[in-house]
Amino acid sequence: MSCALLDSVTDTFFFIEYFFFLLFASSTIFLSSFLSIWLRSKKWFILFIVFTDLANNTNS
Repeated sequence: MSCALLDSVTDTFFFIEYFFFLLFASSTIFLSSFLSIWLRSKKWFILFIVFTDLANNTNS
């Protein structure tokens, strides 16, 4: 009886671990794709800011 209980407990822990792993993996994939899309849309804006900042630094 105790062995069956132990098996169910370990199965439950394995399921929880697997669920959190899936959650973590999907969230990181979502975040990386979101960041790449966001950076792609903002790339020219960021380059513009960097270049104007460099120009201001060289002028002063």
